Amino acid sequence: MLTRKSFYFLRHGQTDWNVAKRIQGQTDIPLNEHGRQQALNVSRVIAQLDIGGIYTSQLSRALETAEIVKPNTIAALSVVDDLKEVTIGERDGQQSGLWYQQWKAGEAIIPGAETRAEFRTRVIAGVNKVLKQAENPLIVSHGGVYGALTESIILTPEVSITNCMLLHVTPGIDDQWLVDVVFSTD
Repeated sequence: MLTRKSFYFLRHGQTDWNVAKRIQGQTDIPLNEHGRQQALNVSRVIAQLDIGGIYTSQLSRALETAEIVKPNTIAALSVVDDLKEVTIGERDGQQSGLWYQQWKAGEAIIPGAETRAEFRTRVIAGVNKVLKQAENPLIVSHGGVYGALTESIILTPEVSITNCMLLHVTPGIDDQWLVDVVFSTD
């Protein structure tokens, strides 16, 4: 269960593997120049927000995005291991296909990969760690992490998150959570 506190979520900027539609998983692919520009663009919006801390995955594409968007008023970034992307094991780097849908549904086991259930559990634990540490935190992470959140809690409206899209997630009524798109770079 997710702690009922508001937070901001920012997916990392674009990488060359995003352009090629390759699943990055935990392969440490850096931002490309467009991704750095996306982060710079969203940084202007983030500078105007009341952010209580920035928490990021240690993978370079998220960490560099967090470093670019970090307002001068935030002393340090905190790396949270549970916010890293899923590992798809031997399928990291491949394009999505039927195998990916089967893995998400729990119908396929991939050598070296987390199960979807393990991944969701890890993501919720990571977000809960963040929510216990700060008010209005900014989580800088990955599309898969956001996907695990959407499978774990009821988010409305449904948002197909893109690179460097900034979302504000707030508790709603009962088990509902509200998502507002604060900024989209594309």
